[in-house]
Amino acid sequence: WQEEAARRGLLNLPTTLDALEQLATESTINVFEMYGVLSERELASRHEIAIDQYFKTVNIEGEMMAQIGRTMILPAAIRYLNELLAVADRGSGHGLELAGTRRAIDIVNGLVNELSDSLEKLTEENAELGGEEILSKAYHMRDNIIPAMKAVRGVVDRLEKVIPDDFWPLPTYRDMLFVK
Repeated sequence: WQEEAARRGLLNLPTTLDALEQLATESTINVFEMYGVLSERELASRHEIAIDQYFKTVNIEGEMMAQIGRTMILPAAIRYLNELLAVADRGSGHGLELAGTRRAIDIVNGLVNELSDSLEKLTEENAELGGEEILSKAYHMRDNIIPAMKAVRGVVDRLEKVIPDDFWPLPTYRDMLFVK
């Protein structure tokens, strides 16, 4: 659809902030004033409020994602890793072939490390806030927080596929799609 929109000369506004910025364009102001919908001052006020709401919403979502990741997902993954390590330790004492367990340990350990790194990056970026002006803060959210959140989400989605349900602290996609 993006190619078709470009062919038709339509705007392609991939983010909320890109769309909100259209409220401040001269053409939008002219149309709103021409039809008596909002004055330039009223439109500017609504634009500023929408930008502020965008900033605050993404900031809160980023903080909550980091908190859930640190307090729920990471501990669950570490508990599962601990259990795998205990199985490998006990199995070695009995002379068992543990290639599958070791592969699972490597996978989970890699994801734990990746999650820890991505949570650290998200926390650092969210502490930054992006400056003093609300517009620069909003751009910081779009350009730094949302990509950091996507990175955390990617790791968590992969962890959900390998951690057993009894370790997973949240409803899984399967739980939500096929209610038990």
